[in-house]
Amino acid sequence: MSGSDPVGGGRTPKRIGVLGGTFDPVHNGHIAVASLALTALDLDEVVFVPAADPYLRSSPRALIGHRCEMVRLVTEDYAGFLLSTVDAARTGRTYTLDTLTDLKSEKDTELELVLLLGADSAHSFDQWKNPTAILELASLAVFSRPGEMDPASLPHDHPARTAVYVDELDVQISATEIRERLRDGKSAADLLPEKVIGYIRQNGLYRE
Repeated sequence: MSGSDPVGGGRTPKRIGVLGGTFDPVHNGHIAVASLALTALDLDEVVFVPAADPYLRSSPRALIGHRCEMVRLVTEDYAGFLLSTVDAARTGRTYTLDTLTDLKSEKDTELELVLLLGADSAHSFDQWKNPTAILELASLAVFSRPGEMDPASLPHDHPARTAVYVDELDVQISATEIRERLRDGKSAADLLPEKVIGYIRQNGLYRE
């Protein structure tokens, strides 16, 4: 782990990791990031925030209600994992700045939020809506596999350059691959939690 470490010695205010995304569907890679974040960053909780209509991403295949329910099924089985529907309940495009603002209002304005990103998101963070304002609400932590990302490769003025970098992930899972397998009638049991597989089958998701 490298970079500017925001971890403090006290337990007040509460430290919460924020893991946003389409979760289309939520998979073992998301679980790996959240689990590693809890321990590596000394977090109290990780909040999964499914995006209804994400900025800079193509439209999700499954409806937001299905994606929230799949995340809920996952969070039931892991201590410290929570679901937030602040983005699902908001109309229009999903911007991380709005997500963080709503989480602070919903929970506690004194919360210490840590925004959890993958390497691709860290690279494009300078293209997000108002990254400076985002960093006023949360610190950044970037998760990657060993050697996948070097923060020194970012421009000196890149807003993600001073994030905490955790290069200890041992999985790489593509939601696109999962959806293609499911569409083709192939197994994705090695990539998805059992409850999520059951929900997908029960509701006929990703068949086309």
